[in-house]
Amino acid sequence: MARIDKLRKSGIIRRIGASINSRGLGFVSTLVTAKVPEQALESFVTMVNDYPGVTHNYLRKHDFNIWFTLISPSENDKQRTLREMTEKSGIDLFEFPAKKIFKIRVDFKF
Repeated sequence: MARIDKLRKSGIIRRIGASINSRGLGFVSTLVTAKVPEQALESFVTMVNDYPGVTHNYLRKHDFNIWFTLISPSENDKQRTLREMTEKSGIDLFEFPAKKIFKIRVDFKF
């Protein structure tokens, strides 16, 4: 544990956590993007990151400059969350649900 703590403090390890098959639990996920004005970036990203279902959030050099992944317990919950985000921010969200799932398996040999 001391070694892990040292690696975390030095920035080599960012976090340790479970990787859960949310689809296997019946959850739904989607990729979401938005065109966020530069002056609204910080508040928009903070708002999005406050939602527990947001797993990734990226800034891109593109008109659609914010991209994030949202996982929700149901389709209704996902749509409610996206509506709420739009209402809070005043920014339209565009959804890109996966048509096919690709999983990359990574095993580290120690």
